[in-house]
Amino acid sequence: MSRQTARVGAIAGATLLVACLGCGLVILNEPPAVAPTTRPAGVAIPACERAEHQQSPAYGEKFIGPEEPEAVTKCPPEYPVLAREKNIDGTVVMSVLVCEHGRVMDVKVTRSVAILDAAAVTALSCWRFEPAKLDGRPVPVWITVPMKFTLN
Repeated sequence: MSRQTARVGAIAGATLLVACLGCGLVILNEPPAVAPTTRPAGVAIPACERAEHQQSPAYGEKFIGPEEPEAVTKCPPEYPVLAREKNIDGTVVMSVLVCEHGRVMDVKVTRSVAILDAAAVTALSCWRFEPAKLDGRPVPVWITVPMKFTLN
């Protein structure tokens, strides 16, 4: 049985909704409120050791499905010394591409606290996830992860 999809779209820049009427998967593609920055200079994301990957969703595609990814290993961020000395705290918000193996494949900072960005991305790069699943199969998805830095 083939799946039926419904698309709702508008002029460029507007929300695009793709919904599978068979399984209930909904993908919302909407432009981010703020243009994301790239990773801070000098911060690398380790590659997934698995050779084969599914095609990754485009940045901005939101996954709304029965099983979203869940963090199973979280590495705490190392508070930057200069930020601690200057009493700077805040929340760095990142868009994260989690591959079907549960590894972080890409990170884009969407809400920045410049002095904390590199520490947030570095910590997030070692997180591991139970991947999102669609029809019982793991799939790559973009998710939003806030990382809060507090001095107290």
